[in-house]
Amino acid sequence: MREAFTSAGVLISGMARVSKAVNSAAGAVSPPEPEPLSRSDLERFFYREARLLDERRYMEWLEVLDQAIRYVLLNRFVPAAQRQSGDEDASTAHAIAHETVGIGGRDNPLRDENHLQLLLRADRAKKSISWSDNPPPFTRRFVTNIEWLGSEHSADGNLHSVRSNLLLYYHRHGRRDAYTGQREDQLLAVGDSLRIRRREVLLDWDVITGPSVGLFF
Repeated sequence: MREAFTSAGVLISGMARVSKAVNSAAGAVSPPEPEPLSRSDLERFFYREARLLDERRYMEWLEVLDQAIRYVLLNRFVPAAQRQSGDEDASTAHAIAHETVGIGGRDNPLRDENHLQLLLRADRAKKSISWSDNPPPFTRRFVTNIEWLGSEHSADGNLHSVRSNLLLYYHRHGRRDAYTGQREDQLLAVGDSLRIRRREVLLDWDVITGPSVGLFF
């Protein structure tokens, strides 16, 4: 394909010139970058979500989720670091990213659920035959270290990537436990509302010693 130089001396392929001409003729304009979510908006959203779960208002919590949600509880595998020959950077050998691949992690998560599966769990929690929820546990969620990581456009709206830390206090039948971990969410912004499109939870345990991973983190 013939190539030509612009007056500025920049080489542009014939294909790029055709594409540019078509876009110009059609009046195509790249959409503006989504505005970052404010700290107050994120805090308001996550604090309300935590309150709904602590008050066992699970059906209302489901309304915070997008219908296309994927809810993943990662399996954490922490092997002994094995540094490669000539590798002087110990930080790479202990990178957290290594703990969520290979055996377990994204290959074998503890939970991988969609909206229907979460709905069935929420509905079951209200029934007397649910021994893990009858009597129900006391829980208290604390959400901290909220970070807006970036955003992108989607067919449904703007997707915002957000990271946060979670402390979940659990008390039932005299047993007290504390779950800590990190959450990475994709929040779908449509108008003035936010919905959770994806959630990945990484607990700070390599061996699960708590009473259940059936909680909503």
